[in-house]
Amino acid sequence: MGIGARVSGNDAEVVGEAAAFLRRLGSAGSHATVLSVLLAGDPPGVGDARSDGANGGLEDAAELPRSSAPEEDQAGGAATCWTAQVVGELAERLEPLIRTTDLLRHLGAGEFLLVVSSGGELPSAALADRVRGVAALPFSTESGDFSLALHVGVASYALDREDPTVVIEAARSDARNGR
Repeated sequence: MGIGARVSGNDAEVVGEAAAFLRRLGSAGSHATVLSVLLAGDPPGVGDARSDGANGGLEDAAELPRSSAPEEDQAGGAATCWTAQVVGELAERLEPLIRTTDLLRHLGAGEFLLVVSSGGELPSAALADRVRGVAALPFSTESGDFSLALHVGVASYALDREDPTVVIEAARSDARNGR
């Protein structure tokens, strides 16, 4: 696995991939931090070009297609939509924060999942602050410059004592609750 904000049109597939990654880390005796990064609200002045999250697993989030179809959230309802440009640029900004041994994936609907193995340069709280910081830098679009608000959920995975999907969902829940 490793770096790459590959998009999967299937939320369960990405969570399953992250859970398998956590299990491998746990079986090797490593701890990990799971961060769920959720874009908050709609960016001002963004037009109708949007990402529908159903691109068949592109290798780079910057290659996301433009679509007028909104993404669907977990409950199947319309979710906040983001342009491919904004999602791609955020993915590019997140990638330098993690190592090649870590995992970065885009889940769709403006949500990224990061799994950072132990031995990272930063404690999880500092990493969450750096993630928020990259979004605070202005994004440029045809409609003008704006900064994004992010919610970052953090959960720890200690060895293989826990179900990794529970840890992933705890981080995602934290992000959805505006942490």
